[in-house]
Amino acid sequence: MASAGDYTNLTNAGSLIFRVQQLSGEVRHAEQGYSGFVATISMDQNRLNQLYDFDYDFVSAGFSLATLTSPPNLLYHPTSPASIHVSLSKVSSAVEDIKQKWSTRMEAVKGILVKG
Repeated sequence: MASAGDYTNLTNAGSLIFRVQQLSGEVRHAEQGYSGFVATISMDQNRLNQLYDFDYDFVSAGFSLATLTSPPNLLYHPTSPASIHVSLSKVSSAVEDIKQKWSTRMEAVKGILVKG
């Protein structure tokens, strides 16, 4: 994009990169949690399955994002710069989806810790 002088698309791609890096930081630095041997948190099978479902949804959204950002799904053609718009839009939607899945998962974890 830079070589083709397409700074409009480069700005859009840069914005997406920033959003992915921000999400990556949130996930990387999230509290891991530690329950110890005598935790006051009660966990039944239904709660545990719900957490597994949230984890699965989050990881699935991550795989979808990885697929959308891998060739041939995200290629730039200097002869047709507008062709990248559809791909960038899909990536943007996938980033929002994974952020929502992460947020839902974290709220569930916090709710369990508070209710414990």
